[in-house]
Amino acid sequence: MLRLFLFYLLPFLNNYLLLAYLQGMIGKEILVTLQVLFLLNLACEIYRFSRGRDLFTSCWKKRLLFLALGLLAMFLLSLVMTGLTSGTSHNQSNLLFLQDLIPWYAFLLFLILASTIEECLYRQLIWERLNGRWGRLLVTSFFFAFAHEVSLSLSFLLYFGLGLILGFMRQETDLLGAISLHITWNLLLYFLLLLM
Repeated sequence: MLRLFLFYLLPFLNNYLLLAYLQGMIGKEILVTLQVLFLLNLACEIYRFSRGRDLFTSCWKKRLLFLALGLLAMFLLSLVMTGLTSGTSHNQSNLLFLQDLIPWYAFLLFLILASTIEECLYRQLIWERLNGRWGRLLVTSFFFAFAHEVSLSLSFLLYFGLGLILGFMRQETDLLGAISLHITWNLLLYFLLLLM
């Protein structure tokens, strides 16, 4: 339970690093150094936690197949939801605002950290406390959506759907598969936004 609580706090730490940079408390070199150390520490924690558990059981071929299917499903879901709504979610607005204020490489590290933390929290720590295929998928997707959009709206449904796809990836592959899909999706969106 302590690990669950600590992982719940990690997104706030990730956000605080950016806030410290934006308020001039740390420079970009210190920001990136702290982000890299944070990521390395997170990787060590995942490795330490995975010993004796089946967190990394799928082969790369299966992960790559489901990564492609997951990205396609996320793209189609986003396309449909974008057609239904004209605005952007609160979460997306904040990210668009932030990406112009911090160096691009720090923003990439921020996205990688956020994706990894969220998958460890939702698709591992909460996931393992739940029973049943649908219970795991629905509950973790709800928490994922609520963390990104607190109002019941089309944006909430979009994040809920993305959470279902990430949960399906976790269920069919492993934690590394879900982390890979989440990071790839976030980085793909970031690079697409840069091209616009």
